[in-house]
Order: sequence, then C-alpha cells, then structure tokens
Amino acid sequence: MKLLVLLIITWLSAAAGKPTFHDVEYLIWTPIGGLSYEKAKQKCAQKNATLADVKTKEIYDVLLQHLHPTSYPYSFYTSATRIGDYEFQWSDGSKFNKSFPLWYGEEPNGDNGSENCVTMGDKFEYDRTLKFKFRNVSCSTKTNFICQRNVTRTHIMQHR
Repeated sequence: MKLLVLLIITWLSAAAGKPTFHDVEYLIWTPIGGLSYEKAKQKCAQKNATLADVKTKEIYDVLLQHLHPTSYPYSFYTSATRIGDYEFQWSDGSKFNKSFPLWYGEEPNGDNGSENCVTMGDKFEYDRTLKFKFRNVSCSTKTNFICQRNVTRTHIMQHR
C-alpha cells in the first residue's frame, strides 16, 4: 500500500508541473530575493535533492521550458563550480563537455577567481532570446536555483 501511495505522489508531483527527465525530477525555486549558492545547496538537501547537473542539451531544453521568473532575480544556480581558470565541473565530479554548456557572451571569465559558481541566465536581465545561457558568478550572489532528485522505482522501493 505504501508503494502505491508513493507512486501516486510521484505521479502527482510530475503532473503538478515539476519537470522530469530520465527518472530525475527538477525542483525550480524562486525565493524572494534569492539565496546564495551554499544556502541553495542546503535548501535542496532539505528536499533530499542536490543542485541540478545540467550536463546535456536535452536537460537544458527540458528546464528551459519551465523557467519563467516573473521578477528579479532572473537567474538560477546549477551545481557547477570552478575547478581551474576556465574549467568547471558538476557536483558529481564530471567536467563540462567542451561543446556544452551554452555560455553567455564572453563567459566564462576569470574575474580574479571570484566567480566560482554557475547560473543559468543573468540575475539582472530577463531576456528570453538569451535562453538562460550559462554565466559564472560569485557564489555569494543571491538568486533562484534548480534542484534535482531521483524519482526512479528503485528510489521509491527504498522508502517502503
């Protein structure tokens, strides 16, 4: 019975507009004023999730359909962080694919090593033509964020 309830909850969360892709559910958070990278990570952890690894164009496209900020800030933290001058990696340790992500303008930039986190979009400007391209920013920047968590049958069975 518990399994059935969990399956229904999973279906309801998907039906409620939470994007899913290959058994991963994405939770899009738009707190008033935004949160820093560390606070966003903590908020995700409270939901048994992590900041999102937007590693492929397919995941990016799924998320893009659901990003509709109506007020400042207009960007969303991903899990990516800087590991070198122009090198970034996702929370699972995998490095950025050279042809992806889609960086905005002259990004990534060095900016004296102070911009070590990655967002989708520009915090100050909402422009759909930019399609929420990636920017490296200071991790203390307060903005929106995207979490991810598994919603696989294996994950559900562990909660029986």
